[in-house]
Amino acid sequence: MFRNNSFGRALVVCCCSHDMHMLNGRFDDVIGEFTCISTTCASIVDYIISSESLFPYIEHFFVLDIDESDHFTIQCMLQFSKLSDVQHNQADVTV
Repeated sequence: MFRNNSFGRALVVCCCSHDMHMLNGRFDDVIGEFTCISTTCASIVDYIISSESLFPYIEHFFVLDIDESDHFTIQCMLQFSKLSDVQHNQADVTV
């Protein structure tokens, strides 16, 4: 049984209002792994939130099976190409 609360709804509204997206349930985490497990329930309460403009650079998103607490570690790996000196100088001018 899935439950949500007012904080979760508020977070979703905030993300939608600012064109931001939760990475949980995307990329390598297609089923939306739980990020917190307690004696009474399991839930997704830890997130990485990103703008869609970063999606092309996301290599991996994982919920790791490391249970050092009741929250699992989440990991997002980004891959950026190195800018050449010319591109770097152009980027400095346009920013």
